[in-house]
Amino acid sequence: MAAAVPGQLPRWRVLWLDNRLDCRVWAYYCELRRAFGALHNLSNWGNTHSPLRAFDPQLIVVGPRFTTNLHTADTALGVSRQRYSHVPLVVLQNKVYSVSEREYTGNLSAKLEWTRAIGAAAGFTWLTRHGEFTQRSGVPHHRLPFAADPRLYGQFAGNFSGQVWDVGFTGSLTKKYSLRERVMEGLRKMPDIRAYLKSWSKAIQPGDASWGRLRRIDYVRQIASSKMWVSTTGPDWIVGTRYFEVMMSGTTLLLCNRPPPGVSTYDGLFEDGVHVVMFDGVQDLRKKIKYYLNDEPARRRIVSAARELALSRHTWQSRAAFITQVAQKAIENHPAGVAWYRGPGGSAAADVNGPHNSGSSVYAGCFVEKASLIERTKKAASAQKRRAVDSNATLVEQKRPDTISGPYRIGFRVQDCEEACAGHLHFGLICGGFCSGDSHRRARCYCGRPRVLKAMVKHRAQLKCSSTCSLHDERPCGGPGAFAMYSYTRTVGV
Repeated sequence: MAAAVPGQLPRWRVLWLDNRLDCRVWAYYCELRRAFGALHNLSNWGNTHSPLRAFDPQLIVVGPRFTTNLHTADTALGVSRQRYSHVPLVVLQNKVYSVSEREYTGNLSAKLEWTRAIGAAAGFTWLTRHGEFTQRSGVPHHRLPFAADPRLYGQFAGNFSGQVWDVGFTGSLTKKYSLRERVMEGLRKMPDIRAYLKSWSKAIQPGDASWGRLRRIDYVRQIASSKMWVSTTGPDWIVGTRYFEVMMSGTTLLLCNRPPPGVSTYDGLFEDGVHVVMFDGVQDLRKKIKYYLNDEPARRRIVSAARELALSRHTWQSRAAFITQVAQKAIENHPAGVAWYRGPGGSAAADVNGPHNSGSSVYAGCFVEKASLIERTKKAASAQKRRAVDSNATLVEQKRPDTISGPYRIGFRVQDCEEACAGHLHFGLICGGFCSGDSHRRARCYCGRPRVLKAMVKHRAQLKCSSTCSLHDERPCGGPGAFAMYSYTRTVGV
C-alpha cells in the first residue's frame, strides 16, 4: 500500500459517525479520526444529538466504534440516510471475526448486509478478508491495516541509552490469545534475561504480574527502554497496533510470530529479517532473543529499517489518505445523478416512507422527559411482576421484547411501539439511536394516555430526538431524556 501525497487529495466536508469514543481506551480509533480531520473539514455527530444545520457533508464515514457492536441488518445510521442518499458513505468494519470466548463482536453477516443496505461506496477492514467481504456484501472492501503516530511513538528514536530491559510484552492473555500464553510462559523460563512482562486476564494465574493499563507515555517509555518487544497476531490473524508502534519507535526490535503457510497477513506490511524478526514457536523465539542480544549492530539495522518503513507507509495519515483515495475513485466511477442509498429492497430513496407520515400515526413532536408523567414501578417478589404505584401517570412503559442479539435487548422501533400501543391515543419512544453512546440501540416504548400531550406541551425539546432507531425508517425514536411522541389520529391536538 503506497503512501498517498496529502497535497494531491481533495478536501471534503466529512460527517464522521461513531459511538462514544474514550480516547484513553480506543486511542487508535481516535488517532485515525484525528488524521482524517487533518485532511478534511470534519464534523463529528457522535454525542451531539443535534441537527446538522448548515453542514452539508460531501462524504460520510462510519467509524470503527460504530460497527463494533452492529448486530442487525437494519441498525439505524443515527442520521437520516434518506436525507443524505446523494452523499457517498464508507464503512470502517471492526470486530469482523469470531472467537470462542465470551467477547461480543457483533454479527458478520449482519454487518455485511447492513453495509450493502446503507448504500456504502466502500468498506475497509483490518483483516485480509476484504476479497471475501466484497463478494458477500457486493460492496468493494479494502484492507486498511492499523498504524501508529510517529510523534508519540517515535519521540525516543535513535536513543539506545537506558535500555534496561532485554525484552518486553504487555497485553491481554484471554483465551483468544492462546499463543501469547505460551510465549509468556517461555519468556518466564529465561532467568538470564531482563524481561518486562505485564498482562491482564479475567483470571490471573498465580505468579502473574497483573497489568493495570499504562498511561500512553509510560507505555511508549517502556517500549523505548526495551531492546526487543514481543507481539503476536490476534483473532483471524489480525495485525494489531502494537506491531506498528514498536516499528515506529526507532529503538526496539519487533519479534512476531510467523503465520502458517497460506496465511498472508504480513504481506505488504514488512519483511522478516529486514524490518522485523519472526519466530516459529517458543523455542525459536528464545533462540532469536539470545542471538540479537549478542549482535547489537544487527538489531539496530533492523530497528532503523523498521522505523523508515513505518514513517513512509504505516502512519495514520497514510491510512486517512488511503480512505480518501478509495472514496474519490468510487465517486468518480459512480453514475452522475444516481443516489447511493436506494432504500429497502433497492427502491429509489424518494420512495422510502417519509419521516412524519408512515404507518397509522403522525409525529407529534419531541418533549423533555418529565418524571411525574411516567408510570413509576417497582419490582414485586417475582422479577417478572411489576405494579404501578402512580395511577396518575400518563406514560406507561411497555415490556421490552425478550429477543436478545449479542448483549443487547432488541428494544422497539417506531413501528414496534406503534403496534404495542394499539388502542391508545398516543405513544412515545425514548433513548433510541445514539442515546447510550456504546451502541445504536432501539428505543424504550411508552403508551400515552389521553392527556399526555397536553401535559408535555410546555416541555418541547426538538433538538434531542434527531436520531432514528431503524435504518429504513426515517422517523425519530427519541433521545437521551427526550420522548419522540406520536398520535394515532391525523389531527394532533395538545
